[in-house]
Amino acid sequence: MKKFLLIVLAVFTVFLTFACTKKNTVKKEDIIDKTFVREKGGFAGDFTISFYKDGLFRYYEGPLSSYIGMGKWSIEKDNVILDEAGNEKKYVFSFKDNKLIFNAEGSDNFLYLKCEDGDLFKLTEEKPWYQE
Repeated sequence: MKKFLLIVLAVFTVFLTFACTKKNTVKKEDIIDKTFVREKGGFAGDFTISFYKDGLFRYYEGPLSSYIGMGKWSIEKDNVILDEAGNEKKYVFSFKDNKLIFNAEGSDNFLYLKCEDGDLFKLTEEKPWYQE
């Protein structure tokens, strides 16, 4: 009986170990041709980040900003990495439940609007003005 209980306990421990260490992996399909909006907003409107299937992205900090950031995006170690063209800035996001989560560690900050660690960008169906 003791052996049986030990075996059951061992199997249960292995199961819990694998269940608890499962990572949220982001796939290209999760972000391609999609736009995400910062939940805290932007300059007098939405702060949006849009992803394209050609590996490019654009972000717009809001209607009071004349700057549109752009560059290349990639997926590395379960993170979405944005490499902005022209100013050598890098932005790192994790992805969970259709939301991008800003990772301040390892990221530069945006040009005008400063994001904090954990800021959320949620998936939106609305297209930003620069995609119309």
